[in-house]
Amino acid sequence: MFNPSRSSLFVAGLTAALGLGACSSDDVDDVEMRVALDEAIASGEAQGAETDLLDLTTNEGDPPDGAPTRGRLRGPGLRDHMRGLIASQLPCSTLEDLGENTLRITFGTAERPCTFRESSWSGVVTVSYESTDDATIITHAYDGVTNGKVQFDGTSEVTRTDEQRHIVNEFTFQGRRGTFSSSSDRIHTPMPGGLGVHIDGTRDVERPTGIAHVDIIEVEIARGDVVPQDGSYVRTAPDGREMTMTFARLDADTIEVTIVGGRHDRVFEVDAGGRIHDRRR
Repeated sequence: MFNPSRSSLFVAGLTAALGLGACSSDDVDDVEMRVALDEAIASGEAQGAETDLLDLTTNEGDPPDGAPTRGRLRGPGLRDHMRGLIASQLPCSTLEDLGENTLRITFGTAERPCTFRESSWSGVVTVSYESTDDATIITHAYDGVTNGKVQFDGTSEVTRTDEQRHIVNEFTFQGRRGTFSSSSDRIHTPMPGGLGVHIDGTRDVERPTGIAHVDIIEVEIARGDVVPQDGSYVRTAPDGREMTMTFARLDADTIEVTIVGGRHDRVFEVDAGGRIHDRRR
């Protein structure tokens, strides 16, 4: 099941923290660029799992009579409506009522996971719903939730309208690139045909050397990808250096990532599995 390997993100970060005196500025730039790319991929893997869960817990569907859900269903009525929608997509889970507006979803265990969107899920998420005339506010508490690739613990609050999801979260992630903490404030707007999401906002990633801040600007990330296919990240490293990462799709499996901000630009190619090819060398 889930078994994270040693983090290349943290190895690179440690190299940068301990070896600055022995490196040229070009070497330091190269290390920080690779750290930034590892961060982006790790965050993308975690975001893919998070998006799957939010699609499950925040999409309200339509009541049987066809009337709009938002502003009409509240309290136990909204809770029961969401329990039915979730159970229809995740019959292998256990759902419990914890109050008039709260559900606890137990996906499964490492030995007996629950399949959702071709991934094996386990762990527990507690979800509460509050409805207004304009929006539904959904709060999540995640406890050891994993899709078999990345595990996360923490909280999120989603304000859902017809057009978008406003997501504020604080997570600790474990994945093949190690363990890291992240807090973010983002707007998700669905891409046509449900093929992915358009994202604007900010993210802060805690590293051994400090906190890296990322401004997320007009990003599009397709379902199944680990980095965006369009848009940019403007990343401020813990020491204050700023780099801009731009993304462009090359083919169905490959995205080009250009990083500007050091003494020279760098261009990488990242495939859907997160493998990196350095075009400079």
